[in-house]
Amino acid sequence: MSHFTTVQDPKIKDRDCLVQALCDLGISRDIIEVHDDPKAILNYKGNASYSRWMDHRDPRFKTGDKAHVVISRRHIGDLHNDVGWYLDENGAIAFICSFARDRCKALKGKKMDKKFEGRLLQEYVKNQIRKTAKSRGQKTQVKRVGTEIKVIVG
Repeated sequence: MSHFTTVQDPKIKDRDCLVQALCDLGISRDIIEVHDDPKAILNYKGNASYSRWMDHRDPRFKTGDKAHVVISRRHIGDLHNDVGWYLDENGAIAFICSFARDRCKALKGKKMDKKFEGRLLQEYVKNQIRKTAKSRGQKTQVKRVGTEIKVIVG
């Protein structure tokens, strides 16, 4: 049986930038579910999951783990749990099951590990800068140098 790793990131608050970052990392937009009201994250049996690391006295999670952005367990791998991100004004809480940390069908067998979390944040920030620049009527250019992403605004 797998368990969830929960990762809180106060920087991730914009759902559209998060979804685009997931796509930028190679996850098909077709399999990313987006919900205005958070959806229950399901375990490998199809039941609501309860992360042992979450405080279920928190009114947001009394009935189990929930997320606004979800990748269904059928896209993660056999006998896996859903993966999801709960978003609010305090940032994102990511629910990533231990099996997805080892391998993930949605990422073509790559891992949702610490490197993935770092790359996701990097892509998220890039998308946030581009979105802000666009709202101000500015153009952006993205340059990738090794593992770095440079966004030029102007």
